[in-house]
Amino acid sequence: MHEKEPGADRTVALTRLSAALHSLEEITLSPALVPKEGIELACALSHAMLPEAVATVVFVPRNPGRPVFGIANEAVRSLLTARRFDPQIHATGVIRHSGAIETVLDELFLQVCAYDRTREPPGITSMHWGVASCCRDGVPDAVIDRGGRGAEGLVRLFAEDPAGVARTISAISRRLDAEEQKGI
Repeated sequence: MHEKEPGADRTVALTRLSAALHSLEEITLSPALVPKEGIELACALSHAMLPEAVATVVFVPRNPGRPVFGIANEAVRSLLTARRFDPQIHATGVIRHSGAIETVLDELFLQVCAYDRTREPPGITSMHWGVASCCRDGVPDAVIDRGGRGAEGLVRLFAEDPAGVARTISAISRRLDAEEQKGI
C-alpha cells in the first residue's frame, strides 16, 4: 500500500480488508477461534500512526461487519503498536487464545511470542506493553495474551496485508478441525 494519494490508500485498505473478510466468510471457521466479541481484523494505511488511518471490522461468522476507519479497538491499537517496530506490517487479526491454538501455532511454524500480564508495569495497558515487549526483536507472526484478571485470552496475528492474516486464521481453523476429527 504505497499509493501517494490518501483517498487511493484508503480505498486500497478497504478493498484488501473486505477481500480478507470475504475469504473468511467462505470457510467454516472453528468456533474455538472466535472471541466473545468476534474476530477483529484491521488494515493500516501506509502512513498510519493513529486510529483514523486504520480500517477495522469485527467478524462474527454468518454476521460479518463492515470495515470502517477511526475506531480504536483492540486490533487497531495492537497494529499501531506493532507498526512502531515494523512499518511494513499493515494488518492484524485478533482471535481467541487456548492451549490448542498455541499448539497449532507451533505446528504451523509461526514465530510466536507470549507475554505475562503479571509483569506489566504500572500506568500502561497490558495490550500496548505486551505487544511492544514482544516486538523488540521484530514483529512476530503471533503475540499471545493468555488473559487474566477477568480478561479473555487473545492471540494477535500480524502480517504485511489482510490476506496474510486471513490465510493464517484459515490454516489455524483447518488444523483445529483436523485435530478435533482425530479426537485430540
